[in-house]
Amino acid sequence: MFSMLEAAKEAGTSKASIWRAIKSGRLSATRQDDGTYSIDPAELFRVYPKRVANGGLKQTETAPETGETAETSPVTAAQAALEVEVRMLREMLGRMEEAHRREREALQGERNSWRAQTERLLTDQRPRPAGWRTWFKRSA
Repeated sequence: MFSMLEAAKEAGTSKASIWRAIKSGRLSATRQDDGTYSIDPAELFRVYPKRVANGGLKQTETAPETGETAETSPVTAAQAALEVEVRMLREMLGRMEEAHRREREALQGERNSWRAQTERLLTDQRPRPAGWRTWFKRSA
């Protein structure tokens, strides 16, 4: 995981550009408890392809876990992109489930309030004023 400064150095851009990409949603990053951002390398290189010193795209990136190059393992880049997408979708699903849970709790609280009010009205056994039946006969 990269900090914003490390990500900017790796991508060959400024920290402000990384910040703007995060804020616009183009680059996903995880906000830490201390307020800093943590950026996954696969996500960074999805948005900012890795470049070599002469400015061209780096063609033969070696995967540390397999020792294969991008030319011999084209699945690696696609897999990394898919893993990022899956992680983002899981985060989105978690936020949606949390919002649904809060809405359901609010509706249950409102329902319980209406239920209590209905029970109070149905069990209201106060004595009626004298002659209350004649009031209804006159108005009918």
